[in-house]
Amino acid sequence: MTRKLKVAFVHFLTLRMRRGIETVVLSLANALAEKEAEVTLLTARRSQEPHIALSPRVRVHEYPTFRYYESATITPFYVADLVRNQYDVVVIFFADFGEASAVKWAARRRRFQLFLYVCYPCAAAPHRFASFSRHGLWDRARLGAVSQYVASDVEGFCGRRAAVIPHGTDASLFRPDPQRRQLTRARLGLQEEDVVLLSVSSLEERKGVHRVIELLPRLVAREPRIRYLVVGEGPMRPALEERTRALGLRERVLFAGATSDAASYYNAGDILVFLAEHEAYGLVSLEAMASGIPVVAADSGGIREVVDPAAGHLVDPHDANAITEAVMALVEQPDLRRQMGEAGREIVLQRFAWDRLAERALDVFQQEKP
Repeated sequence: MTRKLKVAFVHFLTLRMRRGIETVVLSLANALAEKEAEVTLLTARRSQEPHIALSPRVRVHEYPTFRYYESATITPFYVADLVRNQYDVVVIFFADFGEASAVKWAARRRRFQLFLYVCYPCAAAPHRFASFSRHGLWDRARLGAVSQYVASDVEGFCGRRAAVIPHGTDASLFRPDPQRRQLTRARLGLQEEDVVLLSVSSLEERKGVHRVIELLPRLVAREPRIRYLVVGEGPMRPALEERTRALGLRERVLFAGATSDAASYYNAGDILVFLAEHEAYGLVSLEAMASGIPVVAADSGGIREVVDPAAGHLVDPHDANAITEAVMALVEQPDLRRQMGEAGREIVLQRFAWDRLAERALDVFQQEKP
């Protein structure tokens, strides 16, 4: 009988935040477990329930921390776990939340393959890249990246190649659902005839929500039925709300805040508008495509590796005219929205299902370090 590959994901924030990277940790863990790998999550004690249900096949080891010294106090728990459980592969995403110290100490007692999975570009997180250098992780670990865009950053920074393991999405969770659409729009006060532009992201400058708000007056002038639904929280929210009021758009823009039910909001939307810069991948584009809605996205970073021309439009995020025309082409043509939405879902099923991407991850994990 073939021995199962033992994989540990070490990520401090798995059960404390609900960003793209936590989505990936939970989703990939589930998919690998279904491929008969033995998967364990090493993480800080939860402060909220995970937004993705974990497979019963995935083990979760939660460890206590102490305020102000969390990284230092969780390190001994990580070390003891890594030594005791004899994992074949240990996957880390950061260095400064106890991971770097833990793998250094544990490696003195146990042999395992260390895998550094980079899910952000250098432009967005230069301090993370510098931290990997400071701890010597570029040379110690096998390297992976979420996109070719990020892999190029890794090679440029440390001179080594990274294997590309794309993110996927759960097409059974993110799917067209007419009943969910009707219920969510009714709850939000949206009419069926409204054309709803949607953004799902943290509210920070590089995500580009402010660009959509600035364009809304000209979009609404061409189609009064347009509404804008913003899902997410972040430091820019007060400024975005104030700008919305200044432009006279209070009745046009809905700030929904953070959610654990993103699938309902995708169903409520008609077009995802995602004008982020320095984006490693663009997971929200995949979720929108799986949900059957077309995408207007920035032609930059890793987004262009996700959004197929059949499923949406890529635009210069600084070109107001190009963004306007791309959005209005979809607003004014319901049949085109439907066609692109159907094409996007099919692309997700064929190329971005977690089942397929878990096979890719297993292939990479089982390769010998070059």
